[in-house]
Amino acid sequence: MRGFTSIASVIFAIYTLIFAVLWKRISVPKLPEDPSVFGLNFTQAYQDLYQIASRPHPYNSHANDEVRLYLLKRLREVTEGHAHIEIDDDQSSKATWVRGKEAISFEGLNILVKVKGTEEEFGEKEGVLFSAHFDSVSSGPGVTDDAISIVSLLAFLEYLTTHRVKRTAVFNFNNGEEDGLNGAHAFLEHPWSTIPHKLLNLEGAGAGGRPLLFRSTSLSPVRNYISPQPHGSIITADAFLRGVVRSGTDFTVYMNGQGMEGLDIAFYEGRAWYHTMHDSLRGAGGARESLWAMMRTVKDTGLAMLNEEAVEREGAQAVYFDVFGKWFVVSTQQAMLRFSVALMVLGPLVLWAIAKFVPREANAVPVRAMRRTQAGSTYKLWIPFWASFLLSLVAQALLVFAILKLNPYIVHSHPYTLLISTFSLVYLTTVGLLRTVHLGSDRKTLGLQLYVLTYLLNGAGTYTLHKFEIGGVFPFMTWHFCTFLGCAVGYLGKRGDEGTVVVRTSRIPESTEKAERKRKSLNAAEETPLLTMGKRKLVLERVQDGTPWWLIQALMSIPVPVTLLMQILLLFLAALGQTLSDGSSPVFIYAAAALLSAFIILPIVPFTSSIHRNVTMYALLAFILSTTFNLTTFPFNTDAPMKVFFQQRVQVLPQDGIRAITALTGVPYYLDKLVIPELPSTWGKNVSRELDKDRSRTWTCLWESDMLPSAGPDTALAGIGSNIPLTFNATSLSSSSALVRLSGVNTRSCRVYFDNRKVTQYDVYELSSSGSFIRSDRKVQSGYDIPAGGISALRLYSRSRKHEFVVNVRWEPEEQEERGLKGRVACEWSEYESATREMKWAELGGKIPAFEEMLESLPRWAVVTKLKDGLVEVWSDFEV
Repeated sequence: MRGFTSIASVIFAIYTLIFAVLWKRISVPKLPEDPSVFGLNFTQAYQDLYQIASRPHPYNSHANDEVRLYLLKRLREVTEGHAHIEIDDDQSSKATWVRGKEAISFEGLNILVKVKGTEEEFGEKEGVLFSAHFDSVSSGPGVTDDAISIVSLLAFLEYLTTHRVKRTAVFNFNNGEEDGLNGAHAFLEHPWSTIPHKLLNLEGAGAGGRPLLFRSTSLSPVRNYISPQPHGSIITADAFLRGVVRSGTDFTVYMNGQGMEGLDIAFYEGRAWYHTMHDSLRGAGGARESLWAMMRTVKDTGLAMLNEEAVEREGAQAVYFDVFGKWFVVSTQQAMLRFSVALMVLGPLVLWAIAKFVPREANAVPVRAMRRTQAGSTYKLWIPFWASFLLSLVAQALLVFAILKLNPYIVHSHPYTLLISTFSLVYLTTVGLLRTVHLGSDRKTLGLQLYVLTYLLNGAGTYTLHKFEIGGVFPFMTWHFCTFLGCAVGYLGKRGDEGTVVVRTSRIPESTEKAERKRKSLNAAEETPLLTMGKRKLVLERVQDGTPWWLIQALMSIPVPVTLLMQILLLFLAALGQTLSDGSSPVFIYAAAALLSAFIILPIVPFTSSIHRNVTMYALLAFILSTTFNLTTFPFNTDAPMKVFFQQRVQVLPQDGIRAITALTGVPYYLDKLVIPELPSTWGKNVSRELDKDRSRTWTCLWESDMLPSAGPDTALAGIGSNIPLTFNATSLSSSSALVRLSGVNTRSCRVYFDNRKVTQYDVYELSSSGSFIRSDRKVQSGYDIPAGGISALRLYSRSRKHEFVVNVRWEPEEQEERGLKGRVACEWSEYESATREMKWAELGGKIPAFEEMLESLPRWAVVTKLKDGLVEVWSDFEV
């Protein structure tokens, strides 16, 4: 039993060490004692972070203007006296484009900085773009999204004032990202947009944590990625391309609109606090450490990009991943494909050659092979492994089904207890089952069967890589390679813990045969060295050898695949585990977690016989306790609150009447039964419910509200015409065109919705110097054209809050009874009293009492965020 105990101890130590190291590495690294030795002013950066993210500052707010002025002041302070740096307070770039069925017309308010490189051969080309957005959502101050990125770029720019680089750098401190990547589109219209060939985009999709290399365009920029704690995987890029991750970043605009190569680095942890008031200096856990991690990553990666000798243009697709947040592995899809094919062709041949030609000691056979021979044919030993594997999948499916039926949101707050359930269940249905029925004794046979399984998985992954260019299948290739090495070592080892024996036979005296059979029936045990066969006995003498082949096999086949798969599982749960209240599919999340758990446990199957049966009892106890907890515990808490999405919709009725509807979207049962009753404005009201069109698996509760918003001074809605902050006029120009004029009080954002037909052309008018409106010369950006079916909405943004939007819309004439155009006009507001309190311009801001009610009255385990761009939308019907 000593050999058996040694194997079990080693396996336990491997898993414990892997989990301990990963647990330590998922935390953000601590600040150094003196950050200034890295050439970065962390103290000033944190002060900048406080100034920028002290309150919500969406594009359509006065707080946004204040943040912009602060950034301009800081940029001028940093760059003053440096002739190689130029600032452009860009208030002229305008853009229009189409996304889906909506057209957008936007007037930019970006701040651009150009740092000239030292190498004349590059000049105004082959530069690098650094981009982040300084606007936040209306429902949160945006420390992680995206103030940390802004101050990191500001610190790096200050570094470049005294450290010259070869290539020209362009910094885009852009405004309007949260409303639809608008600032990036405006940059495409700026003359400096032709300078960069590479880009580094910084984003926040969580609240705190570590910055992640979220995605890349190709191999060349990935080779530039440098970080003190590298963190990234090609799997996240694949997930975005396949629609698993639905949110977008400015990276897409730069890549599609200007053909840039580059990297997209983003925060992703703490998703439950994303776009809420918790994304603050106090709420974003480890904000100082997160800031420092981003500052170091920007500096190191930025310098690598800016000092690169030559830009590679072959466009090879990269495969990359980190190991323990310490090493960063980079390869190409082509190299990975070639290696995988070679492994699948040569691997079986090598194993066959080892089994066929490596000499074995005369009369030496494994102990378990003796028992196997007595039990039946060799092929029957293959049945238990595959039966247990299929049973494991079925059991995991039943567990997922039970959680989905009884407590589908438990992963939101307790992902690690979920993993205890899945891990223990996999162990029970594979290792535990094989160990219990004594069919897992032959390490070589089980290793070979595991090799066949990984061969099939790698084959599927290789096809996926070749056909769809998905590099995220690298764990299957790695696991298959490690299993191959383990099998080879297993076959090379002549002696080991299984007890390689030498067989001797001797005849049993007739008089003692019956007594001997009786003795064996009473005392036979797993370690019994004497096996009786008829009237002869086999004496199995265990041969000792100092070569620990089992240890080599375990170290070859377990640590690497378990590490890679465990990293993917933890990344997966951190990124998507708290997105269920956003409308993500729970089936996908739980199924993926269960499958990854199975893959993490399977590498120990060849060593089944060496694990004590008491471990099976501990696994059973862990499964019972954790599963009971997962099925019965309330899934939300103050550390992982449920999101509810707010918007108030105010309809302007004929004869100056108004009708205010509050809409709250969220998880059906918890929203309807536990949240709505806590809101005083719903008491005694008829609350209707409808499925949300944009977020699957959520619904929206709507009720009429007496809590009316105000767009600013003297604009409180009270049903009086002079107080309505929305004016419009729609006139027919022809049978297939119309002119719509629209303005809102104290807002930069309005909309035109087309209800009865699609618009196929539109023109936005501008105010000329003479005071008349003229047709704008802006054209729809290339690659973002109007679809053949037309558009159903037009979103309009202006720099001024006193702007009248004038648009000419046209549609295809149709022979039908209903002629003309019907639709709605609307304007948006995002300011509310608690977000503007104690500011010098507070009296200019709006008030949204219904949103203040959410901040005050929601249960502590729930948190409010925005549903649309505007917290309030005032709208009215029109017809021409």
